[in-house]
Amino acid sequence: MLLTGHGTAGQHQFGAVSEDGNIVASVKSLSGRTTGENLPTAKINSSYAEIYYLSLVQAEKRLLVLTDLEFYRLFCKQSKGMVIRGVDILHCPLPPELERVKNEVRIAASAEIDDGKGRI
Repeated sequence: MLLTGHGTAGQHQFGAVSEDGNIVASVKSLSGRTTGENLPTAKINSSYAEIYYLSLVQAEKRLLVLTDLEFYRLFCKQSKGMVIRGVDILHCPLPPELERVKNEVRIAASAEIDDGKGRI
């Protein structure tokens, strides 16, 4: 989708756009806290980046859709009062089978990263 803002133009691919372009959504399936129970700062920042891209779109509805309930709650708490008017944040859970696959991938990825710690 074509974006315009601050005198420049660019493109960004959103997760969902209605046929008439009146509804634009970024869909993110990010988990909550890290394995060390820290705030997922990079994930929070990437969600703010999506909100920025949404702010550049001319659409009646602009949505940031978060599929993970823990991250949704965490992001809403962290971003309270800091989200541009006109962008709504929604929680939309994945279907059970996709949630299972996502969790398996997340566990494997976390184990791989944890295995690599200390080798640098």
